[in-house]
Amino acid sequence: MLNMDFNIFIKYFSNFASSGFSFDRSLVSGIKEFIGINGEEIKVLDFGCGMKPFSKYFSNCEEYIGVDIYSGKVVDVVYDGIKLPFPDNSFDLIISSSVLEHVEDINACISEANRVLKPNGEFLSVVPFINHVHGSPYDFRRPTRYGWEQLFKPYFKKIKIQSVDSRWQCVFNMLTASLNNSIYFILRKINTFFKNNKEQTKALISDGGASYETKNKLKVLYFIMNLNPINFIIGVISLFFIRPPNTDFEGEFTSGYLISAKK
Repeated sequence: MLNMDFNIFIKYFSNFASSGFSFDRSLVSGIKEFIGINGEEIKVLDFGCGMKPFSKYFSNCEEYIGVDIYSGKVVDVVYDGIKLPFPDNSFDLIISSSVLEHVEDINACISEANRVLKPNGEFLSVVPFINHVHGSPYDFRRPTRYGWEQLFKPYFKKIKIQSVDSRWQCVFNMLTASLNNSIYFILRKINTFFKNNKEQTKALISDGGASYETKNKLKVLYFIMNLNPINFIIGVISLFFIRPPNTDFEGEFTSGYLISAKK
């Protein structure tokens, strides 16, 4: 299986068709390639770190900092969503996973990433393309690879954008995501926690699971969704459709992109 990582395999055992599987597989591949070239004596910024799912890959690095607009047990720095609280030329690598689509001022965000990166530093990010709306109402964009390239061009000298999965993997992801959304809707309707606490319900819907605390509250629902055997079957079938990054851009059909931008 292409670019398979055992940790990712275990994490997505219930559904290999999910966009999360393709996103993590692509981002981890980029992380390992960067470390393989530059060594482990690097300073890393996890932008929109959430629960720091990629921290294990930086355990031997010189410094690894997680920044987010939400506070949380594993968030090192909380910032205002506008200016990163770090000096110029601070980091060798910035990573982000499904974050840039939620940023209101994307140009200011990319400019700030460029500012805190060292010369020849790299910004690695996975972003959705054909994918469900999430984190409502803070989900603002689904550019094509050309749209992302135009956004990064004013700030970075070398930009490489690859699809995270193939056409049929993307179709399988849409099927399993639709099933999950249906199950989630039903569970919300029958769960007394949501029925009896309107403020909590409103917060969960508006946050979309973005904050650390909200994700903890949704763990049970996510666990139940993961028990769906149909997603497991579809996910296993999708493994046979894993392909190298797509180079046939006309008519492209993918769940998202891996963006590599070098300063």
